[in-house]
Amino acid sequence: GILHVGGVSLTTYNIQVDDDYNFGSANIDVSGIVENTTNTNYSSSTELSFDKKYYWRVRAFDSADYSVWSNINVINISSTTSLSMIVEFINFGNMTVGLANNTLSNTPQPFEYQNDGNVKLNISLYADSLYVKRTNPTNDYVFMVSEADEGVTYGIGSLTNWNSVAASGSPLKAVDSLKYLNNIDEAALEINITIPPDEDPGSKTSIMTFIASVAE
Repeated sequence: GILHVGGVSLTTYNIQVDDDYNFGSANIDVSGIVENTTNTNYSSSTELSFDKKYYWRVRAFDSADYSVWSNINVINISSTTSLSMIVEFINFGNMTVGLANNTLSNTPQPFEYQNDGNVKLNISLYADSLYVKRTNPTNDYVFMVSEADEGVTYGIGSLTNWNSVAASGSPLKAVDSLKYLNNIDEAALEINITIPPDEDPGSKTSIMTFIASVAE
């Protein structure tokens, strides 16, 4: 017996995405997207700008000819700024005047925070004064940015050496361009305190405020 198949037509698709309505220089131009029996999807690794309008269109290819382009559609990619605290409380326990302690050994743990948005973040901070006899900024209450569990996730403008904690209402940019992709979106803030020799006895508390903004 003889089995003969004259030809098999495989439909694929070509998609274009551009911020120019006329598609003069497409940001995304991909062909060969294989048709699925139920629905056809395409995920791009190309990063587009946030808070910007893009146009997209698609056409089919049947192994011989292209169809006409589809209607032009519009997508808007909005930026989301969101920061969460993984470790939000530090307790140094009892200390005596003149004694110093810090979080470098994770006892106690440093502040840890995570970028939950979809853009890189700059993080500024300020805090209430920790001491009665010293007001911020002081060398007795300092911080620096460090890695959490995901390696270096921030830009070179981050403050990775000891810096005095800024006074309330005068935020200091501490973290530059914290990344947002999963598994590279966390960082830590180490704290180092020294009890001044003339400090009054009693419990000491400082509330630190973090301010996240979109990194340029």
